[in-house]
This record gives sequence, C-alpha cells and structure tokens, in this order.
Amino acid sequence: MLTRLLITNLRNIVQASLAFSPQLNLIVGKNGSGKTSLLEAIHYLATARSFRSHQITPLVTHGENETVVFGQIVGDSGREIRAGVSRSLAGKREIRIDGEPISKASELARLLPVLVLGPETVDLLLGSPQLRRKFLNWGVFHVKPTFSDEWDIANRCLKQRNKLLKGGHPKQELKVWTDKLVQAAETIDGYRQIYFDKYVVELQQLVGELTEFGSKIHCEYSRGWDKASTLASVFEQSLEGDIRRGFSQFGFHKADIKLKINGQPVTEVCSRGELKMLAWAMVLTQGKIQQQVNNQSVLYLVDDLVSELDLDHRRLLCQSLLKMKAQVMATGINEKELEASWNECQAEVFHVKQGVLSALSSTRE
Repeated sequence: MLTRLLITNLRNIVQASLAFSPQLNLIVGKNGSGKTSLLEAIHYLATARSFRSHQITPLVTHGENETVVFGQIVGDSGREIRAGVSRSLAGKREIRIDGEPISKASELARLLPVLVLGPETVDLLLGSPQLRRKFLNWGVFHVKPTFSDEWDIANRCLKQRNKLLKGGHPKQELKVWTDKLVQAAETIDGYRQIYFDKYVVELQQLVGELTEFGSKIHCEYSRGWDKASTLASVFEQSLEGDIRRGFSQFGFHKADIKLKINGQPVTEVCSRGELKMLAWAMVLTQGKIQQQVNNQSVLYLVDDLVSELDLDHRRLLCQSLLKMKAQVMATGINEKELEASWNECQAEVFHVKQGVLSALSSTRE
C-alpha cells in the first residue's frame, strides 16, 4: 500500500506531495492536466519503468535534467518502507529502498505490485504476443520466487544460441548452449503452466461475473513449441531453418495466451467495449491470484475508467476491485461520473490542473 508520494520533475508535474487513502483514490482533471502522469509516477516508483514510453526524455519535465519519485509504502505486515527512483536525461538510474542502493528493479516490483487498467489494456487482446508474454510473466514472477533467476538464465542462453546461429556456429558450442536453453526453457514452461492452470479457472469465474459470455470463453496457453514434442527434438528438427534465419524459431520466447468464444478468437467476434471488459477481467484475475498466493494486495492504477464503458459495466468492474479490498488510484475527467462508477463510496479526491495537484477531504460515506 502506497501511503505517501513525492514527485519532482515528471512530465508536467514539477512538484507534488500527496497522501493517499488505503483504498479508493480518485484523480479528476481535464485531458492533459496530469492525471495519467500521476499514475505513471506511481508505476515508475514500483517498477523503475513507465507504462507510457520506453524513452526517458518525455518522462523528465522539459528543461530539467532528472526526474525523482519517492514513496512511503506500508507492507501487509504493517512495516513502513521508503523507496525512491531517480533517472537523469543522461540515462543514469538510481534505486533506493530504505536508503540502500538497489541494482535490480525487480526488488521494487516485489515491494509494491502494481497493475494498470486503462485504454491500452485492450492491447492484451489486440496487440502482439509479446504483450501477452509480459503479462503472463508478471503473474508467474509474483507467485514463483525462482522464476526471475530462471528467466535470466534462459534469456542468456537464447542470446548465445542466436549469436552462434548467425555466424560460425561451432557445432559443439552450439550444442552446449542449446542443451542449457532447453533445460531453462522447460523449467519456465513448467512454471507458466502451473500458474496458467490456476489462472484460467479464476478468469472463467470473473468473466462470468463481469460479462455475458460466461462459459463460452475459452483461454489457451501456447508454450512456444509443439506440445506433443520436447524442445530438444524441436530444436533438432528446426536446426537448418534456425541457421538459415539466424535465430531460434521456437521456445519459451514464443509463448502466447489466446482467448476464444465458441472456438473463434475474441478479436473477431467482440466489440471494442466487450474486448475492454475481457482485457480488464484478465488483469483483475492476475491481481486476485497474487493476493491469494502471497497474501499481498496489488495497487491498481485505473486510467480513464469512463471511456468506452457504460455505467453498469463500470460499476461491475469497480465492485470487483472494491471486493478485493485493494488500493485503487482511478482517473476521470468528470468527478460526478467517476464517483457514480464507484456507487459514490468513500474516497480521497484529488484535482489536477496543469500539473498541479490538490487534495480534497472526502466526506462521502
């Protein structure tokens, strides 16, 4: 749970100091006022990355040299932790937890798990398999502590194998790296499959609560190679093609998740609004599993809630979030519309105007 946030020079927010409710926080302002930038600052504190851009330049306020985000976090055990992330235009990044320098951003991620629900969330269904792999990996990372180490090993092996495939490829050295890659990839696949088996059950239930699709929805996990074959045999059969292309065509890096309705991809039979509900259900399911397995709440960043959804569907989503008793930061243009989505339950309200944030004490019950 994030109790306090200090922002310096992040996009149009030059300075901000905010104290948050442990449950619902509503951020209201016009387009371009800084609502999403506030969510971005929270995400940056939790991951050392932006969910809007891979570039550092847009993140730092124009005319400044670095951005700094500092937060006070209370864990589920009640322990208060201080964390901070800074990034300069030159690319230098510094992460500190309780004053100690940290080299891996994954330590932040374990400290403050965050999930984003916004207009771009629908890209989980409309976008590339890479987005769904990242989504799947987030879930596995948070429930399987050893996943991060295996992930590093697998990516190092994949990089070495691809390098050998592109040129030279000494036979013995290629075999060594291929064997190592097979072991790491199959371990990752095992982690993913265990997680997915639990995930798909929870997803089915939540889709039934939030949409009219119910049992019509079918979710599939594709591991990145033929499920009837070992990866070693797949590599052996595809070796000539891999050498010709200069990269590994199959493996853990080609995994995907697919949603279907009555055997057809959801992207072919659902409206934009229906796809948004399904994509948000996918994210909410991840948070639910994280809470069940680790007894650790997720912080939800809900951007532009009102867009593309009617009031009834918004209220269904909001009630699901409230039932989880998680901390929520939700943005909107119209305060009354935003409050109505949450059935006007008690919340802290923040107004944003040209990058300046002001808190209003809420008296709603």
